[in-house]
Amino acid sequence: MDKRKVLFIVNPVSGGIRKDRFVRELANAADKSTLQAEITVTRAAAETMLAAKQAADASFDVVVACGGDGTINCIASQLADTPTALGIIPMGSGNGFARALKIPFKLDDALNVLRHGAVHQIDAGVVNANFFINIAGIGFDAHIAGKFHNSQRRGLSTYTSLVLKEFSRYKPELYRIQTGENVVERQSFFAAVCNGSQFGNDFTIAPHADMMDGLLELIEVKKPSILQVPKLALNALQRKFDTNNLVNVMQGKSFTIEREKEGLVNIDGEPLEMGIRLEFAVKPCALRVVCRN
Repeated sequence: MDKRKVLFIVNPVSGGIRKDRFVRELANAADKSTLQAEITVTRAAAETMLAAKQAADASFDVVVACGGDGTINCIASQLADTPTALGIIPMGSGNGFARALKIPFKLDDALNVLRHGAVHQIDAGVVNANFFINIAGIGFDAHIAGKFHNSQRRGLSTYTSLVLKEFSRYKPELYRIQTGENVVERQSFFAAVCNGSQFGNDFTIAPHADMMDGLLELIEVKKPSILQVPKLALNALQRKFDTNNLVNVMQGKSFTIEREKEGLVNIDGEPLEMGIRLEFAVKPCALRVVCRN
């Protein structure tokens, strides 16, 4: 059987840890594998996207994102609608997309998926023409993403600390949400349009999201009281988030949300300033991904 021609793109600081040792381990493991492998280390989103595009243009079979959801997004956006598949070695702070696809975290196990796994066609999404593969969210979600992006530290402890610090300060915002002919207005803590099921660290907000059904799920949440937070968090960890009475779920191929003011949108963990009107749409079967059989 022909070897898969693979480019590994490494984000050296994803997850807040430098990856010099990882690159050496990857080079040794890839040399011994059944993969025809090349490795490149990138240090900026534009550089990552360019490397992925060049690999797709050069007909690589797989481009592997070695990083978190932000790195995966950069690479996946350049592989969409091409024959080149996305591979993943999870190395981020939350790894929501990799967890949703059940990609293993140990290097040898992740490489085994790349060697022997099957290529599946999955959906993606866009918001105002910005590509996402996992979740695009507004409100408290995006507020924390902005704070986390500017933090000197990464990891779950930093994220949790920011949530606890900002929770009482954050004021819900009025959203006008439209899907098809259905229009609702909500005073919301956050709203997230989901292709994947979780933010990361197994915090699952859309347990029934299916990346192969040609649909997106919109999860809208009222602000909990401090006494309601533990149950809401437990529901997310138990994959029962949609059963909480603070949570509303909508499903569709597209959504439009109008908010009171411009602000951040959390796109696969990366905050981006956008306008008042946000238009979300699914891109069916947009991306080929190497997963477990």
